[in-house]
Amino acid sequence: MQESSSPLWYTAFVKFPNLLLSKLAALVPEKARNNISAFNDKAIFFICTKKQYDSWTLYSVNRDEADDYFSTCEGALQLLFKYDPRRYLRVKKFLKNIALAPVPSGFSKCSESCFLDHFNSARQDAFAADLVHEATHGYLLAKGLSYDANRRRHEQICLKEEQRSAERLFAGTNAHLPEEQREAWRREWRSQWKIYFKTCMETEWWTPHKRDQARLDAIRNLHKKIT
Repeated sequence: MQESSSPLWYTAFVKFPNLLLSKLAALVPEKARNNISAFNDKAIFFICTKKQYDSWTLYSVNRDEADDYFSTCEGALQLLFKYDPRRYLRVKKFLKNIALAPVPSGFSKCSESCFLDHFNSARQDAFAADLVHEATHGYLLAKGLSYDANRRRHEQICLKEEQRSAERLFAGTNAHLPEEQREAWRREWRSQWKIYFKTCMETEWWTPHKRDQARLDAIRNLHKKIT
């Protein structure tokens, strides 16, 4: 897995305001919260390296790994186009920006963006499935399913869609293997996904407290590096 390796001051410039703005957003009405989120997104985009790919704008806070990230993102989108065209169209419709930044991964409704805090250049299929997950949040919101009122249901649906897409990509990218080997790998893959899904639902990372804790943990990890 390729982690962000931005200069510490650069990372702090994004993380500290993000933490403060998230705390402020929790105290104000929804309209003001959306405005705060939009401002936060624009601030992150402003300091990023960016590249246009088809209808998406790709952003990377770390200039040193931007080319690798852009290549991985483009490869993931190409995999979706080839092996999961229906969900590719969902990603195309509900995600306008795909950004690598040292903030908690997730979907931002106000800017129609997917934020990722890490990527693995050797696993474009997993990257693609992550994009499907975040785009599904956009789809559900467009259908009127509020996130704040249905956090668990939102994440459950998005994880299932992530899994379905990942399985299609797995089948497509391994079609050259003997059937017996593919089936053995598929059984193992499904077994691992079942554990992953169960673990994700048990952690309830989507709750406001846990999301804030993720931000605080990121700050603490950064503090350890600079002290």
